[in-house]
Amino acid sequence: MKTAPHNIIISKVAKQAFKPHGITRKGQSRLFFDDQKWFATLIEFQPSRRGGGTYLNIGVHFHWPLKDYFSYNFAYGDSGRYPFVEFEDETQFTTEMEKRCALAIEKNS
Repeated sequence: MKTAPHNIIISKVAKQAFKPHGITRKGQSRLFFDDQKWFATLIEFQPSRRGGGTYLNIGVHFHWPLKDYFSYNFAYGDSGRYPFVEFEDETQFTTEMEKRCALAIEKNS
């Protein structure tokens, strides 16, 4: 199965943007996190039924009580979700992903 172009761009741009800030990807998912021991900032590029593209969700997960999954205890913005960006072409989507990664880094600071 061939990976969709928007998924490749999400992975590549987020990895480049987040690595210098110590933000880690959870497996091969669209979830990235910055673990600060007692809490983690969650950055999620959420897919949509609308097709190729993504929402950006940013929030905080507190590590108490202990659980084996992430959840949003506090969300930034309007419920932590930023507007959907649709994949139109590689140049447009790369630019939009760079903007969203910069926003996520700003909110994580």
